[in-house]
Amino acid sequence: MVTPQLQLAALLASVTVAAGPSGAARPAAPHAPPPLVALAPGATAIESRAAHELAYFVGRLVGSADPLQVVLPTAAYGKPQFAVGPAAAAALGVSKSDLSFSALGAEGFLASSNRTALLRSTGSYVLSGAAGAGNASTGTLYAAHHLLRWLGVRFYAWDELYVPSPMAAGWQPPPAGLDVTFVPSFEYRDV
Repeated sequence: MVTPQLQLAALLASVTVAAGPSGAARPAAPHAPPPLVALAPGATAIESRAAHELAYFVGRLVGSADPLQVVLPTAAYGKPQFAVGPAAAAALGVSKSDLSFSALGAEGFLASSNRTALLRSTGSYVLSGAAGAGNASTGTLYAAHHLLRWLGVRFYAWDELYVPSPMAAGWQPPPAGLDVTFVPSFEYRDV
């Protein structure tokens, strides 16, 4: 389990100053640009909302005035990305059985940064609900919110949220190891 303290430690480690061979201080290595957000054509309205919310909030986290770029999975292939929805997840090699209705249920989700070799090698994340099931795209929105909470964004009420200050050094990927398969205890959520 990655705690906020571990996230903060990783961020602080990324902006520390290291000593060079002569003992003189040198700045830390430059950071990678933030990932793209991959959304497949034919995505549902809820999957599109998840992708755009993720692009907006991660853009704010890195101090950008603009959201991250939302592109097709083919344009993001081989680059760091947030693959949103089952079709984008499949493009990164996530198996159909991991994205099936029997594995995730109607509102379950998969949020992973290490499910496949391609995810690990590119520093990418998969955020998806079940493939091909009626309201299963809601799981994709829950996966996006799970990752945002993991990055420090808090959703307190429908009109109240907290977004941490922008990362001082630009995009710093969270610690590796996100691999959550969540299946809710109840069939659906309602108020």
